[in-house]
Amino acid sequence: MILAQRFHRPRGFCTNLALTALAVALWTFAAPSWAAKPIGTIDAREWSALSKKAFEDFKKQHALVESGRSLERAQCLLRDLAAHLEGVPDGTTWEIVIANDPRADATSLPGGQLILYSGIESIAQDRDELAYVIATLIAQVSLEQAKRKVEDMRRQSAAALIGQMLGQQPPPDAPPSDEAARFLASDRTAMMLMARAGYERSAAIRTLDRTRTVRGPHAIDDQRLAQARTLASDASPTTRAPQCK
Repeated sequence: MILAQRFHRPRGFCTNLALTALAVALWTFAAPSWAAKPIGTIDAREWSALSKKAFEDFKKQHALVESGRSLERAQCLLRDLAAHLEGVPDGTTWEIVIANDPRADATSLPGGQLILYSGIESIAQDRDELAYVIATLIAQVSLEQAKRKVEDMRRQSAAALIGQMLGQQPPPDAPPSDEAARFLASDRTAMMLMARAGYERSAAIRTLDRTRTVRGPHAIDDQRLAQARTLASDASPTTRAPQCK
């Protein structure tokens, strides 16, 4: 069960301590409600509440960057990019923090909460590269929410069947569950958001290429880089001016 999506999984390190803490927080908070019903019946709204609780716990347990240029830029980029995402479920609370931690990583939670680690600056070195990282996290949240929506509709199969008989829209296709396919799907959405907001899509190429240099070759990164090059070369020029400096 996916509790959080990662921008990239570090090599040779099976369990990320920060994500483990989030998972424990989710389990602790959810235990009373899970005891009363099967885990498969937890709906998207409940997952959103759980992720918000885990996010608050994370902020209490970690040293955060409280102010400064990097935080202001990250907050601006989140607002600008999220404004171009379509079909965001009610109750999504977009929020971003920067943990004072040297790892080059980033994480998203299903309710719309994003966590950057300060070491991400070694990979995302300018505004547009950071925009790509944040757009990827936003896209991962969107994919996870779509997945929950599909699961909710499947649990209500009888009601969905009646709705189809009455001419309502059928449930959407489930997002990809394979890790590589999930990353590729989030990258496609991320680059679309960047284009809509006016940021340089080729920044994705630089960021992914630097990720491979810093962390070594990886099959998923190779696929993402190849796709980014294709998307950037096929895209039409962006005419909108970015809102963030």
